[in-house]
Amino acid sequence: MRVKRSVSGIIISKLISILIFLILLSIANYLIPLISTPEYQKIVWFINDNFGFLVSMSIIFAIGEIFFALPFPFNLPAPFFSATGAVFIVALIGKIFEFIEAFTYGEVSFPFWVISIAIYPIVFLIVFIAGYATIIASFFSPGHLPPKSKEKMKKEGKAKKGNKNARTWEDVGNEFRNMVYDFFSMMRRAFNKK
Repeated sequence: MRVKRSVSGIIISKLISILIFLILLSIANYLIPLISTPEYQKIVWFINDNFGFLVSMSIIFAIGEIFFALPFPFNLPAPFFSATGAVFIVALIGKIFEFIEAFTYGEVSFPFWVISIAIYPIVFLIVFIAGYATIIASFFSPGHLPPKSKEKMKKEGKAKKGNKNARTWEDVGNEFRNMVYDFFSMMRRAFNKK
């Protein structure tokens, strides 16, 4: 079960992690003249060359996590960003394989680019479908559809007396959630009769 975090908490934690990464990369670049081994230099240059790629991947995952933290109608784009981030991870693994091959002067030969054509869409689809499955499964988690308390019903009644057509996004989300729940309950009853 996914733990819900606040949007501000996600943004702060991602910014701190990017800042820590920048500090560590700066220290690694500073140590290049002091550590004169070519292996160390190649590793740091590899990270420097892929800096924009790594930051882009981090931002895409942060956006996906922010969308997952939002309530129902607003969390629908989250699986797209998570799936795109998963493709970035697969691409990073390919870059690491290429780096290892170059680093070992071709002793380790793995044609990652050949299978990447098939892997990228498969990974994207798996993560995309799993993201929406997570959103749908969250409808049926315990406590997701709590019974309305008397105080909440009184507050809603008072708010609706002022403007009879006033609806909030929470109302829309609850109606959609109830609709999905009713649909799956109906399907379950239909299959249980057979």
